[in-house]
Amino acid sequence: MICAVESHDSLFYDHTVNGRKTTSGVTINQSLSPAYTTPAGGNLELYRLIPPPADSPHGTAPSRRVVFTAELPSTDTDYIVVALPAADHAAGTLQSRVIREEPESHHAGVLRIINVSSYECAVSCDNQSSMVASGGTALMNTAEGRILIQIAAHKASRWVPAFAGERRLSPALRGYLFISDYFAGPTPASDLPPPPILAKTIFEIAPVLNQTADIK
Repeated sequence: MICAVESHDSLFYDHTVNGRKTTSGVTINQSLSPAYTTPAGGNLELYRLIPPPADSPHGTAPSRRVVFTAELPSTDTDYIVVALPAADHAAGTLQSRVIREEPESHHAGVLRIINVSSYECAVSCDNQSSMVASGGTALMNTAEGRILIQIAAHKASRWVPAFAGERRLSPALRGYLFISDYFAGPTPASDLPPPPILAKTIFEIAPVLNQTADIK
């Protein structure tokens, strides 16, 4: 599955279905995408089709512009791929973070914290707390009903409160907490200094372990 900090549509990727090469359209946003078939070679590459210049000969095919590449260590494992703005802020390009799924431990009633920010974060969930390094993950058991999530980021040698919010969890759901660096969109949210990180929670029905998927 793919989750992005911001929405991107009109993307395509090539893969193989029943031995035949296929091109599929893709839209990614702040929700978890459906599972995608692993491409040949194990790398997921998303691209845009750029129309040819107006003065091109008739029938000139559009060119491909790769905007996102994720290297998957194995085609036999499920992964979550997080799409982030490019480090150099190149327009229209994305960088990826690949996280292996843990279906045996990430089941109903469990929140998985995925920290793709550049900061170490302290996360508390009800009466539990965890230190999650940059690039690290952690699991927390959660109670049924409303849960309070709080996050502080370690920035410039001090802890900066960065997120606090309540979320509702049912016994059938498992949760994801994605932590990424603050990304300034085209319109600032407010005149206040931005927090160092952004946090996104997503809940889904926990999968049955004997079911298989292509990419997560």
